[in-house]
Amino acid sequence: MKTKSNPISRNVVLPLIFGLTAMGTAPIVGATVVTPVNIVDGGVDVNGNGLQQAVDDLNNVFLWCQGAAPVRVDIIDGFVDVNENGVITNNDSITNCDLTDETGIHGAVGFPRGDRVNIVGGLIDVDQDGIVPEFTDDLTNVQLYRD
Repeated sequence: MKTKSNPISRNVVLPLIFGLTAMGTAPIVGATVVTPVNIVDGGVDVNGNGLQQAVDDLNNVFLWCQGAAPVRVDIIDGFVDVNENGVITNNDSITNCDLTDETGIHGAVGFPRGDRVNIVGGLIDVDQDGIVPEFTDDLTNVQLYRD
């Protein structure tokens, strides 16, 4: 007996599979770890002590930038190493990156919201005015995804 395939399910599943493969996200979906950090004056505060310092390091962080597939970066001493060469320079810059933060009223954890930021010379320009570091480049409870 010949079975008939269901064209509706195939039409739904195939684009999803091809989309995930094209985006490059399939390998990171199963092994993703979420690390909450704060952005303080454009620097990444990994340990939550309110300062950007030598202990603020994270490897293999995924950022979604410029409406494209995720970009893997490292955090070194609170700076974003965009090209992952271990040295922070002006080349460590990228525009239109989406960050998710969960800041609610009075700093309490709330509903996730998206913030579009630029990275300029390894620092995060939260208000996208081209000036880093500055006191307006702050975010709390930012969720970074890494493997």
